[in-house]
Amino acid sequence: MDRLLENDTRRTNVRLSRLEDSTKFLQYLFPERLLLPKNTTLEDLIRTLGSQGHSTPAPVADHETRLAKFLNSVRAAVHKACGVSCFKWDAKSATKPLDGAYAARKPDITCYFETPDGISNRNWEHVVTFCEVKSQTDSKRERESFLEIAGKVSCLLGAQDGRHIVSCIRILNSSIYLTTFHRGGSISTCPFDINSSPQEFLRILIGVSFSDYSMIGFDTTIKWGVPADTSLNSLSTENQSSGLDIEDSHRVCIEGASDDEDVVEEHEPSQGWESMAKWMEITDKQGKRCKLLLRSILAISDSLFGRGSTVWEAEMEGDQINATVAVKDAWIDPLRKYTEGLVLNILEKHGIEGVPTLVSEEQVKTRHRDPERAHVEVNHSTHFFLSALPPHASDLDIRVLSRLVTRPVGKLVLEFSSLGELLVSFLDYIATHKNALEVAGILHRDVSLANLFLAFARGRTDHSVFMKHLSGEDKEHLCERIRSLERRGVLGDWGYAVPVTSPSSPSPATTSGPSIPPPDAIPSPDDLPTLPIEPVKTEFDNCVPARKVGSDEKPTLVSVSDLTADHDIVLLMGADNPEDDPRQTIDLCPLYRTGTWSWMSSQLVMAGPGQPVVHDALHDLESFFYVLVGICVLYDSPSKQKREDELADCYDKFFNTYEPSVMKTIFIQSDLTWVPYIVEHISPYFQPLVPLLTRLRTEIILPLASDERGSFYRKTCCDHDTFIKHIVTALSELPPECWDGCNSTRRSFSEVNNTRAESNPPSPLSLLAPPALPKNLPPGRGTIRSDSALLHMATARNVRRAAENGFDDFIPLGSTRKRPRLDSQASALPLNRHSVCEIPPNVKRSARLSKFAPKSFPKFLP
Repeated sequence: MDRLLENDTRRTNVRLSRLEDSTKFLQYLFPERLLLPKNTTLEDLIRTLGSQGHSTPAPVADHETRLAKFLNSVRAAVHKACGVSCFKWDAKSATKPLDGAYAARKPDITCYFETPDGISNRNWEHVVTFCEVKSQTDSKRERESFLEIAGKVSCLLGAQDGRHIVSCIRILNSSIYLTTFHRGGSISTCPFDINSSPQEFLRILIGVSFSDYSMIGFDTTIKWGVPADTSLNSLSTENQSSGLDIEDSHRVCIEGASDDEDVVEEHEPSQGWESMAKWMEITDKQGKRCKLLLRSILAISDSLFGRGSTVWEAEMEGDQINATVAVKDAWIDPLRKYTEGLVLNILEKHGIEGVPTLVSEEQVKTRHRDPERAHVEVNHSTHFFLSALPPHASDLDIRVLSRLVTRPVGKLVLEFSSLGELLVSFLDYIATHKNALEVAGILHRDVSLANLFLAFARGRTDHSVFMKHLSGEDKEHLCERIRSLERRGVLGDWGYAVPVTSPSSPSPATTSGPSIPPPDAIPSPDDLPTLPIEPVKTEFDNCVPARKVGSDEKPTLVSVSDLTADHDIVLLMGADNPEDDPRQTIDLCPLYRTGTWSWMSSQLVMAGPGQPVVHDALHDLESFFYVLVGICVLYDSPSKQKREDELADCYDKFFNTYEPSVMKTIFIQSDLTWVPYIVEHISPYFQPLVPLLTRLRTEIILPLASDERGSFYRKTCCDHDTFIKHIVTALSELPPECWDGCNSTRRSFSEVNNTRAESNPPSPLSLLAPPALPKNLPPGRGTIRSDSALLHMATARNVRRAAENGFDDFIPLGSTRKRPRLDSQASALPLNRHSVCEIPPNVKRSARLSKFAPKSFPKFLP
């Protein structure tokens, strides 16, 4: 199977083996009060269906078309009996893979949203849910069916922004299973026989295909329409209309006339498609409510577990100058004390350049599922699922949904236009990292290729304070070059950053020059934290701030194991004072590591039992070096990637990995392999950087060593000033032609990659137009996606593994580019949630290959 999916599902799937546990979970997930009309129960519905003659037993799951007809007949009968509306099932996808994802997968039976007339080629954007079918029931096929739906849920999440929960079904012979995926893990019920358990069957079938978008997992704070009082710059008053409320948009359905066809209710749209928009409301850090018009999806995660971030480019109401912002929704770990907004606010107070500017950070709200408290809004959290599960299901992760708004909207550093711009951006990144640590006391801890950006900037420092070793003429010439650049480096994604020292008083960071390392900067091996250490327990370990639902009281610390549906997790965010949270941050635990495998420092990769390590600045500097080397072996020139066979010989081996590996360190460190395996794969365009890479290798990689006990240590230590000095020297030695193209118009990364042949990509109309009538629009759908580069290819390795394991629904899309080249997701969860100072011996972490839109890349990547 797909190794990424295996990492996502191995430790996060809860299987409810007892009938009473499964029934309780179904009642929580799909309560009758939301599925059926008032004063109607499932028992009443079953009696009504029986009186109408609908008692045909379910067919054996040996033919998808026959089973789809059966599901539609039940759907039509339910609608006729009580007026409940569900979406239609179709079996065509069993033979024709769906477009719109990184791989072409074939759901056996698919349930679709209603689409406008003329859209016949449905893709993953139009999928409500799906059903996996097996003709036999045994443990092997049950496991296979779970892995298959996991891959398809990944495709669905990567195609629909604003969707956080996916419930799908598996039918094995005459047994039906429900599996629900959310960012804390997945939950599977025990099997229910369709014929002998009609209540459970109807509850599952109606629940997964119900027309209420909040029931099927969409975020209802994301709305369709245009607010009547909007003042957004790009909307004309003639196209304005009131926003569509989610409660008005559900229960619009198709009534079945027979087993094979349905009759659509006729309704007139209130306005044309061109006037429809997707928008949300936020509260900025000054406490002002404002509206955001979402313009495009910049990045969307298809991971089944973890932060599952989605990033949009949006236009902010009432801001004529800085109207464009980036909006990031992410499922964050509430055990972490410092959210990204809190960190950005600290950096802003200390005047740190080269970081995103905080506009707003808040928790996303949803309605409580308790009938007696349905009017109460609570913060979106996965712990509500745990309240409906037995105690052994506590292995599911607790996540809360946060919304971060920042500016500017930058592009990935891969869109550099010249060597000069590339090196200056790295100078910006290192200087920002240095100032954040030394002035604000913040360590980034997640340096990767996906977190380095270029953005238009004015008035940025020319870094002359770091050029004291240059002659006066060379210094002035280089400063002039730097000041003339339109774009500068922005170090993004501070979601795993933490305070590590006591910062000095806030002061402009641009005045800080080279620092002198302390005399004891080179520790001995015995002084390094590589031996087993005693766990440090505090009163606030494994606790989150929470209060009673509906209460305005000040939050108190509640143990994770004591959380119930009566608790509402309330985190400090944005401009709040982190000192109001008395918890000790878990991030500084010697067994808590963050980063992306491809770019992670060797010591962090090797961390484990007997090898604890505290993340420090040197680990981030090592990651910066790997990223620079990776760019040099990934490209032949700006926007021109190497051929596939060339990438397989170098980049793929060392930097395109999703599991722990020190291969890159070994090959870079050894004199036998540095030239033939690394330097010889650097194209002529990047040859002026080889002396810089060689000097940095000497400072950062060669000193890495281990003693006779296998304990890691550094013979010498590199610091920010040394790294910066070598970059400045390289910049001063660049010939004039290496600066050409810095401020010129050129084809974007996305435009270049779009010249590749794709397998049936969605048409421009289907990408830009809403997929259904305005009345039917889900609150969060992937319809504002504007870049087909979001479609990525499946790896040949994954296809081969799928074939070896008997999965016939994993088909690569036809393209010469087989896989994305960027790792993005940080490996940042505690190794053991319940005791952060203990580590299980068999824990492995994954770093997901990101699916992203390079054309308009976000400031932050999930």
